[in-house]
Amino acid sequence: MQETDDLFFEAFFHDILQTYNSGAGIR
Repeated sequence: MQETDDLFFEAFFHDILQTYNSGAGIR
């Protein structure tokens, strides 16, 4: 279950980073 949790967290964190980068890019 640990691996699945890490994968989910990584994907979730990656999505947030992408959104953050997009917001910063607009500025």
